[in-house]
Amino acid sequence: MRKLLCTVIALVATSCIAQADTVYTSQAAWNAAVSGSTTINFEGIAIPSSYVNEPPSFLQGGDTFGIGPSAPGGSSLFVIGDNFYGFGYAVVSSQAASGTLDLKVTLPSPVTALAFDYIVGTGNVTITASDGLNQTESAPGVTNFLFFGVTDPGGISSVDITQAFSAASESVNMKDFSYATANPATVPEPSSLLFSSVVVVGMIGLVRRRRQPKSLN
Repeated sequence: MRKLLCTVIALVATSCIAQADTVYTSQAAWNAAVSGSTTINFEGIAIPSSYVNEPPSFLQGGDTFGIGPSAPGGSSLFVIGDNFYGFGYAVVSSQAASGTLDLKVTLPSPVTALAFDYIVGTGNVTITASDGLNQTESAPGVTNFLFFGVTDPGGISSVDITQAFSAASESVNMKDFSYATANPATVPEPSSLLFSSVVVVGMIGLVRRRRQPKSLN
């Protein structure tokens, strides 16, 4: 029984570790959760009313921006000037004529926090990361930039943004990319603490019941 109790405690600890990702859709909340942020943008690469055709991947600010692995052959990577699409900002843009749109960012070494502003067509967007994160976000269409941020004390070395190609969505566009150090967590999630406490207390009660002497009657 003691071995079973240890196994349950280990499983609870593993579950808590697996849920280490904290996702943010508010830039203010992400900023408050990190320190030492560095932001990379794409201003100055293309003139405002034009674009630059990039190779399948290129370095900017020390990070690699490229066409992701889910994109079909023939996909293209551009840096789009501020006014070419009317976004008001320069963006890196992964484009395809079918299949899956895919933009991937690879860092030279793992970071504990990253974030980016992006704009896509209407539909679901899937954001995956090297730490196992798999998050689906709903995009209302090419109207406003969306924010996505994540922290993970275990570190993240790449992030991948994908969306199914459609008439309403022909590119994945990123305005900027930030990385930082996640601030140490001070208070564990209440739900995790409650679950852990219930399991451990229950197992201790079971052990005590098993150890009670048998009745002499």
